[in-house]
Amino acid sequence: MPIEPPDMSTPVTRGELRGELRDLETRIDAKFESIDAKFESIDAKFESIDAKFEALRAEMRASEQRLSMELAHHANAIVENVAKHVGVVDDKYADLPRRVTRLEGAVFKAKRR
Repeated sequence: MPIEPPDMSTPVTRGELRGELRDLETRIDAKFESIDAKFESIDAKFESIDAKFEALRAEMRASEQRLSMELAHHANAIVENVAKHVGVVDDKYADLPRRVTRLEGAVFKAKRR
């Protein structure tokens, strides 16, 4: 037996209207509670994402510090290595100013007045 839609032209009493409005208010309140629960769930997910983001940021800072220290270590090793090679060249010509002075003295004898 099919259910027929109510006749919308039939008058209703105030009591019936109030009952329908209470039922409607109850359904609306239930919907709002459901929506509030969904928002709370979304807020919890955002808090979880924020916590993961902060953990990732801290890990990145730690990695940055480790890389910076390692880079500084490599740079110092390079400087020491270059200094060693330059030192070999410097040692080779350390006596050059003295030899040039002696040579200039022999070639360009000072004129006496």
